[in-house]
Amino acid sequence: MRRAEEQAEEFGHSGERELNYLAAHGICHLLGYDHMTEEDKSVMREKEEQVLDRAGYSR
Repeated sequence: MRRAEEQAEEFGHSGERELNYLAAHGICHLLGYDHMTEEDKSVMREKEEQVLDRAGYSR
């Protein structure tokens, strides 16, 4: 939890959003998405943001 709070502060959003981002990020990995290349990173980031938007945690 402490690391999530530090990251939230670093990225300028709430701790709650950071925890939800981390959950979305992990789920994307479980579904086979990755961020090893810039193209893969872009696709994964888009999926993460879609999930966060739907959950009410848009930027």
